[in-house]
Amino acid sequence: MNMSEGLLTVSIPVDIRDWCLRITALNSPHEIEQCESDQLIPQTVLEDEPGQTSTVTQYQVDTTELPDGDYLISLEMTDWANNTATEEWPLALDRTTPIVEWAISPGTEDAFFDHRQGLSWISSEEAHVRFTIDGVLISERTAITSGALFELNHTGVHEVCLEAVDHTETQENDNRFLECRSILLDASIYSTHVAADWNGGLMAIDEVEAILQRGPDQEIWWSRSDAEGKHLIEPGASVVSIVFDLIEGENQFLIEIHALDHVDNYTLSIVRDTTAPVLSFSEITNRTTPLATTRVVSGICEQGAMVMLWTEVESKEFVCDSSEQFEVLIAIPEAPGTHTINGLTVDAANNQHSSSIEVMEQEWIDWAIEDARNSGPMLWWFSFAVTALLLAIAVPTTLLRRRRARRDEIEKHGPDLENIMSEIEQAAEPAIVEFDDED
Repeated sequence: MNMSEGLLTVSIPVDIRDWCLRITALNSPHEIEQCESDQLIPQTVLEDEPGQTSTVTQYQVDTTELPDGDYLISLEMTDWANNTATEEWPLALDRTTPIVEWAISPGTEDAFFDHRQGLSWISSEEAHVRFTIDGVLISERTAITSGALFELNHTGVHEVCLEAVDHTETQENDNRFLECRSILLDASIYSTHVAADWNGGLMAIDEVEAILQRGPDQEIWWSRSDAEGKHLIEPGASVVSIVFDLIEGENQFLIEIHALDHVDNYTLSIVRDTTAPVLSFSEITNRTTPLATTRVVSGICEQGAMVMLWTEVESKEFVCDSSEQFEVLIAIPEAPGTHTINGLTVDAANNQHSSSIEVMEQEWIDWAIEDARNSGPMLWWFSFAVTALLLAIAVPTTLLRRRRARRDEIEKHGPDLENIMSEIEQAAEPAIVEFDDED
């Protein structure tokens, strides 16, 4: 009992003359004693006149001077006929509340470091210990020392209480130890994160890697949006990586990271493009193109791709528009000969495609001859010039020959007026002249 003083209530015979109340320590020399006598002899009660044979008496018990421990209460009684009797009751005095030291790990008195926790406690005496979290009983044990393993199911502040009662528990005035702590399980411990710099991008690669962060003892599930079934990453390291194999075209991955009392969902996507962009071009020409140092190039390309054309003297760069066609002017060297116009296109996935064409630069005379050979307008110009030149040379030469022949004829036969007129008429007509060494 946790008692300093109290009343001992007993039922004794009415003819008690003397009595002594003693409280004696069993393991120490401590003792208190209280004795009294009754000076009045009770009246005789005849058998045919029933009366009261016992009475209820209370004795004051004062244990303030006694230490905690085991005692024996004895009541010695003597009646007027000198009959004696002794009654005894054991008494354990315990007025000390149990001293309990307890700890929860991992963490401090203010914060949990994990939802998986271990309780350990030790008491100064055997006690009935109850451990509760948020009013829910987690562990109950009667011992001097013990512990328990438990898990929390949500983050936030938890009310953690440990209550210990010694053997006075059945008494109204028991020795009870109670301590409660408000301990935080910080949600940041279970913060999740996914790092994937390729998310939403376009690449020409076979696989990508994502770095995932999770809290302690948490599961990760992932799947492809276009496939059945999920893949589990068992609880373990707080940072894990996943390598995703890519297929041509759209790739989308769904990730679920458990965060103790909820699940965080992430969606990652990437487009795999390993096809080289289209690039084809040619020169737009006319009959005078070989004489120009600026050429017109026309072609087709892939929308959104970067296109670059270059020669030895100039380069042009542009982004292919929605028409997927282009026409540009680009300079070539002035030196006659064959020149190359190079082309390169690169799409958003860094796929490349190159192409080139050769163009001819000519001097005027070479071009004119080539044009004439191809029956171009220069053929008529050449023909006109040659005809004029030949006429300028042929007419005087023919007249000279005829004059010589006429002179010789006149010397032999004399003048012929009819032939002279005919020769004049022929000289006025176009003639084809052949030159010999003498001419």
